[in-house]
Amino acid sequence: MDSVPFKIGRWGCTVTSVTNGLLALKMGLLNPKQVSDKLSFTNQGLLLWGSTKNVGLDMVSYSRYFNKDRAQKALKSPIEFCIVELDHWHWALVWSLKAGVIIYDPLFGIRPMWPKYKNITKTVILRKI
Repeated sequence: MDSVPFKIGRWGCTVTSVTNGLLALKMGLLNPKQVSDKLSFTNQGLLLWGSTKNVGLDMVSYSRYFNKDRAQKALKSPIEFCIVELDHWHWALVWSLKAGVIIYDPLFGIRPMWPKYKNITKTVILRKI
């Protein structure tokens, strides 16, 4: 993956991670506000994953655990990316699996997942339509 520029702003970690994934797939230079404007959310502000079609993505996998093999497949694919929920509250783009789980954290940039976060509580694989 090439470098992606966005860290969390007022758009939240999920939208920022989706935006960084779009940029990693070279799907145009969008910023989190542009992406957020095209997505739909619950009344509580949670992303409705089906609305990712509005930015050219299809959700191909959603799980409540970390499937390392599936995440690795997404990392190798030119049309997929993986984002993970960490400790039931924070989302980040999976950057690498070469030395543990390396994430592009919208708060801190590229970093190892551990020891800052303890668990991957959800995994989403998104694919370019």
